[in-house]
Amino acid sequence: MRGRALAPAEIRALLRTCRRRRERPGGARDAAIVAILYAGGLRRSELVKLVLSDYEPKTGEIVVREAKG
Repeated sequence: MRGRALAPAEIRALLRTCRRRRERPGGARDAAIVAILYAGGLRRSELVKLVLSDYEPKTGEIVVREAKG
């Protein structure tokens, strides 16, 4: 199934939901996933290929090695 770009209001709603679930282990994880997808402009397929070594904690940089095009 093809995806679609989410509207800014939809992104805000997703992040609000994650914030309400902060006390659960998945809340912070889910917020990070939404933020990486949105801010990085990543596709779902690119996100799932990320590994921990793609993240540079000193700079906050994430290297996307297997991107389309």
